[in-house]
Amino acid sequence: MDRITTHDWPGNVRELENVIAPGGVITAECIEFPRRHIPPLIGWLDQIPHSEGFKQIIRSVEAQLLKAALAEAEGNKLKAAALLGIQRRLLYEKMREHGLR
Repeated sequence: MDRITTHDWPGNVRELENVIAPGGVITAECIEFPRRHIPPLIGWLDQIPHSEGFKQIIRSVEAQLLKAALAEAEGNKLKAAALLGIQRRLLYEKMREHGLR
């Protein structure tokens, strides 16, 4: 029960449906959530000049997060979206905004 109540459910009902066993019973073995691991941002973050302005800094951070998640997921967009805790549709939109493939 702790796993269910403490998970943030980024996929909402669809994600819940995916963890329910075929018989409709939820067991501890069913509830294995992907770890969200994005490499630390420290290092390159210090290299962004603060004179760029808030919007440009946020844009740079966003691009780096997308690249890191895609690398961690070995290009698997569904996995990258899960790592970031966003819907796949938003990942595609952000990738398009940043010119990523």
